[in-house]
Amino acid sequence: MTELTKFLREETLSGRNKAARCLIPPLDVSDWPGSIPIRKALAFSLLCRKMPLYIGPGELIVGTRTFFGPQAKEGDPIDWSCPPLTVYPKYINEEDIRRFGGDYSKVNSQHYTPDLGILLAKGIGGIIGDAVQRKQKPCRKDQSDFLDSVITVYEAMGNLIRRYADYALELSRKASCSEEKERLLSISHVCENISHAAPSSFREAVQLLWFGHLGTILESGI
Repeated sequence: MTELTKFLREETLSGRNKAARCLIPPLDVSDWPGSIPIRKALAFSLLCRKMPLYIGPGELIVGTRTFFGPQAKEGDPIDWSCPPLTVYPKYINEEDIRRFGGDYSKVNSQHYTPDLGILLAKGIGGIIGDAVQRKQKPCRKDQSDFLDSVITVYEAMGNLIRRYADYALELSRKASCSEEKERLLSISHVCENISHAAPSSFREAVQLLWFGHLGTILESGI
């Protein structure tokens, strides 16, 4: 076991790696133009632009829906260890509720498993390219809206990954030692590469796999 593996194991077992989700101001795109798929994709894009970034000590694979900070504070009535917070922006409006008889944006009839193999094989840019190419063929309005939502969501994920690349680069300039600087620069390099292209190394594949999983978590509104 390397020193880094030992450190990360201790972080996990002690629970120090768990942190409270950062409370960001409520986001709302329900009055934006477009169909429900379009607005939900725009909500995802807005969240990817607004959500806080965090790179923990010793981390090599980054990307979190949580934010650093103490867990519970003395006298704090909120259990920060498992906050029941829904951070996904509101995208359903009153007209939608009247049309469908309720707000079903937070209801899932079943669980699903994304085919992350497609993401690893094609990369973000490849999936966007496929959707753009498909839009050039005749299709119905609902099909066109779906393809537009795919493009919006994957562009947003690419932008979130680039935010991490820029953030790691910024932190590297403040690093206190050469080892820390090298760690942060490697994170920046990996994130920059996979923000559009398919992964070209095992580490890039693991990092993109994690961002793909993170996307499904964010899309679920949790």
